[in-house]
Amino acid sequence: MTAQLKFTLAFLLFSGNLFGQLLNNNWVFGGAQLIGDTATQAVMNVSFSNGVPVASKFPPTDYYMDLAIATISDSSGNLVLYTNGVHLKNANHEIVQNGGSLPNSSNWSQVFPENQGVMLLPRPGYQNQYLLFTADIFGFIYPPTGTFRSGSSNLTYSVIDMNLNNGKGKVVERKKNMIQDTLSGGQITAVRHANGRDWWVLTSRYNINQYYAFLVTPDGFEHHGLQTFSSEMRVSLGQAVFSPDGNWYLRYNTVNNPYSAWFDAYRFDRCTGLLSDHRHIKMADEVQRGGVAVSPNSRYAYVAVYDTIYQFDLQAPELEDSRTVVAAYDGFLDNIAEEIGDTVLIPTRFFNMQLAQNNKIYISCPDNSSHYLHYINHPDSAGLNCGVVRHGFRLPTLHVYGIPNVPYFGLGKLVGSSCDTIVVSGTASVQGGEEIEVFPNPTTGGLVVQSPVPLRDFMVYDISGKKISEGSFERGYSVDLSDKGAGVYFLHIRALNGKMTTKKIIKTE
Repeated sequence: MTAQLKFTLAFLLFSGNLFGQLLNNNWVFGGAQLIGDTATQAVMNVSFSNGVPVASKFPPTDYYMDLAIATISDSSGNLVLYTNGVHLKNANHEIVQNGGSLPNSSNWSQVFPENQGVMLLPRPGYQNQYLLFTADIFGFIYPPTGTFRSGSSNLTYSVIDMNLNNGKGKVVERKKNMIQDTLSGGQITAVRHANGRDWWVLTSRYNINQYYAFLVTPDGFEHHGLQTFSSEMRVSLGQAVFSPDGNWYLRYNTVNNPYSAWFDAYRFDRCTGLLSDHRHIKMADEVQRGGVAVSPNSRYAYVAVYDTIYQFDLQAPELEDSRTVVAAYDGFLDNIAEEIGDTVLIPTRFFNMQLAQNNKIYISCPDNSSHYLHYINHPDSAGLNCGVVRHGFRLPTLHVYGIPNVPYFGLGKLVGSSCDTIVVSGTASVQGGEEIEVFPNPTTGGLVVQSPVPLRDFMVYDISGKKISEGSFERGYSVDLSDKGAGVYFLHIRALNGKMTTKKIIKTE
């Protein structure tokens, strides 16, 4: 591999990860019924464009949002898609073509009540295409107790092409089965493969310490089998998350047989998709709703247990011994009826947690509806220095329970890893494209593109990652850079089949 090509690959993976962080730029959630209006729902968007979250209300809607919420933005930070697990909507708040009525039962025609029951990812190797993962809910009788339980019967994926319908999108592959089994309800999460392009998607079996791992690539997904641990694992209402560096997989669950709450930690191998070194830590002897998140530097795990937030040091010799209380419920009550001049006071305890683009961790409230999110101001700091701000972020309308299920998009390739399977040559794409040639290079302006497959369009980026031009290949396979200054540019070429090729272009005077 030449020095120039190594530089190109490093820049593309680095800049791709800078762009990737913007995929978490918008959170769409809400869904609490407005007091006095049983037909209208309150939905909002929180944007992190400038580092400081800005919340704005959507127009009144009947779109109910509960625990199954997912959102994704594009590489520029613009909202693209959001879902409540029932319908998939675009940035115009329209149901994407073929993206309505997603659950497998009419029982879930308005709301999908599985925590992390949906997730959106960018489709590897494809421009403006996304993947929606869903877990179908079903009810069953749990044999040991004879009680009714809910879980998920399968994990499915759908492909959304936002190049279609004038940018409004279309679901081109809908709810394709990845696995059929008695799975944990929700808790779908993902982390990038060590090659920096593909994704590992994990889900678990119901109340058994067994995990399915799927590798999502430009060619589809690969089932990497079922991994089994002999140690105990209980699953019910909870949350799962990978650390930003991809080395840890963490879960919080609260269960009712017996009444208890648990924090589970595993090491994770981004090359193989395998978990190891399971730690099973009891957090409470009663049912306690809560969640889990990890600091941006991947050192500290935070576990919310209803009225308490704990910090664990993932670098400590004994994880359980590092448990530290960093916040407790302070008794603050939120008046959820103030908009209609009435008084209905609701506690603001701690529930789901989510690391945001501004490197703060936000925490929802578990008791009915709330106007507030809590947040951890300095999650990379130890102990009380992490700065938990209780009910510190006031929302413009009520929300209920959930925060969007968003994986960490900023993780790149594992430098020096032997499992980087992306092949790079002088004519191959780092994004899985066809063999495409561009010449002359260096150029004084005019470029000719030679391709064995039909091409759709192109985009040109400067060395800082800013898009400076774009166009189509409808009138021929050529690109004109004559109006650009001398320097290094990156030409992204998209074929009709959606696959991308990126070329480093040197422009001379």
